[in-house]
Amino acid sequence: MAVVMTEPAIVDHGAARVPDVAVVGGGDSTNIAGGMTDFKEIKMLGEGAFSCVYKVQRLADKGIYALKKVKLPSLSDKEKENALNEIRLLASVHHENVISYKDAFFDDSTRCLCIITECADSGDLLHHINTAQKKRTHLKEADIWRYVIGLSNGLQALHAMRILHRDMKSANVFISSSKSGLVAKLGDFNVSTVAKRGLCMTQTGTPYYASPEVWRDMPYDGKSDMWSLGCVVYEACALKPPFRSKDMEGLYRRVLRGEYQRIPEHFSNELSDVIGAMLQVNPRYRPSAEQLLQLPVVQRQAAEVGISIAVASSESSTLLQTIKVPRKLADLSAYLPDHQYTDLDEAVAEVATKLNPDRRETKRDDATQDGAKGSKRRSPKTLASPKDSAVSKADDAEQESVCNDSHKKPSKKLHRQDDGKLKLPALPLERMPAAQAQQKLPALPMERMPAAQVQQAQKMPAPEQAKADKDCQNRERGAKAGQRRRPGSRSSLSLPAIRKRREPEGVHGGGHARLPRIVSNPGRL
Repeated sequence: MAVVMTEPAIVDHGAARVPDVAVVGGGDSTNIAGGMTDFKEIKMLGEGAFSCVYKVQRLADKGIYALKKVKLPSLSDKEKENALNEIRLLASVHHENVISYKDAFFDDSTRCLCIITECADSGDLLHHINTAQKKRTHLKEADIWRYVIGLSNGLQALHAMRILHRDMKSANVFISSSKSGLVAKLGDFNVSTVAKRGLCMTQTGTPYYASPEVWRDMPYDGKSDMWSLGCVVYEACALKPPFRSKDMEGLYRRVLRGEYQRIPEHFSNELSDVIGAMLQVNPRYRPSAEQLLQLPVVQRQAAEVGISIAVASSESSTLLQTIKVPRKLADLSAYLPDHQYTDLDEAVAEVATKLNPDRRETKRDDATQDGAKGSKRRSPKTLASPKDSAVSKADDAEQESVCNDSHKKPSKKLHRQDDGKLKLPALPLERMPAAQAQQKLPALPMERMPAAQVQQAQKMPAPEQAKADKDCQNRERGAKAGQRRRPGSRSSLSLPAIRKRREPEGVHGGGHARLPRIVSNPGRL
């Protein structure tokens, strides 16, 4: 069984441990070395082998944040990927019960990756548990219900994006104070991952909070986080983990059996039942975060403490792409997500205005000039009312007609006949092209033409008149012989006799109609 442990197997749970991100007041204010002039250190919160956490103040907005410095050159390739993955997940999730991401950059002077997040003003849950142990008291049940509902909301948001926390423990739960009470937030996504296929195989986490499927080296999903949440809630009530042993083998057996002592008697049975539901050994009978929030007892407690239960949805957050480690660490800042300070733009604008009071007036004058230039380039149609636009169209038409008359060009407008059809103006015969003039020739012989048409035909040249007479005679002969004009012919002359004659059915009926049988003697047709 290959289990990656983030803590020793035997831990004195009553001893103080360094939280990843917490707020501790007091301390002298000194500047952090390494050229980080945008922040001022208030106090160091914790220090590990390859990272340290500071409570800092940002000079631009005077806000208090948590700054985590990771020594990247000292990490392995996998540890570097985990550090960048934490930034990616923090910047992707936007939820009230998840520590919010603010900024990240690489400090070249100290060769450290700096992660700026929100700073919980009440520390972490482990700090509250240790304080209660020293005072020999217990946490309030109302606060524990707040932690249960808040952390379930946070896990629901993560699981909706297929993100598994995989390291749920009291040291990674941070407490912030609000007007309505304490708010629990999830943090430390160093070993979190995205379950692309719904299940994960890598065995990681803290032994005291690891689920049975992790101990068995089996695939797991978001319900593994729910087991860890049950361990955290139990620890908040009993001030100790539910499963403890002197060695790893004994801890393994206790977890697989799922046997633990009941929480102190002054806690309600409802809270004990909710913990028992999350500590089901078989993940099939263990509720998901969404199912837990739908329990009637949880909804009733949420109404009493004044916490709203969120609806599972991943539309409000978009998972960012994987951040790869560049060859040169100095170029890492270009690959990190953008800052997410909510008041950065307002603060910068305010500082710029104070430094240059004339800037606002200058900008206003420039905007006025740009607006005047833009109004000149605009078309009158975009600013005019419907009546004005109709008047302008009439004026444009009248102006166009005046211009046409001034240049003495023929009008291209269509004329409407009495029957409503449009007709182009006729051109004189002498201005027509040769093909169009030929179409205007008379379709009748000279002896049948009116007197005016005969006079017009006599003006034509002799060759053209002879050709027209010959075509007319040929058509008359074909009509007498019973010949029909082929469909689709482009002849300019048509005889009324041919138009009036009815064609047999099936000739022009369509492409699939059957044609009549051809006989040798045309006289029989």
